[in-house]
Amino acid sequence: MNNIYQSLVKHFGTQEATAKALDVDQSTVSGWCRGAFKPGPKVSVRAERATDGEFSRRDLCPDFPWDETAA
Repeated sequence: MNNIYQSLVKHFGTQEATAKALDVDQSTVSGWCRGAFKPGPKVSVRAERATDGEFSRRDLCPDFPWDETAA
């Protein structure tokens, strides 16, 4: 099963590269890929910026009440 977090890892190449790009531990990235938990709002914003919007903060952290008017 491929989820958005596995696709994010594919974008960066490895879990280690993803962790480095997003300033988190590799074990955190592993947890996302396993479905144990999701990234929080701050990391989701980092991912959106690091991927030039290819991965949306809203898709990465869907439970957060994003303000649609905020950029």
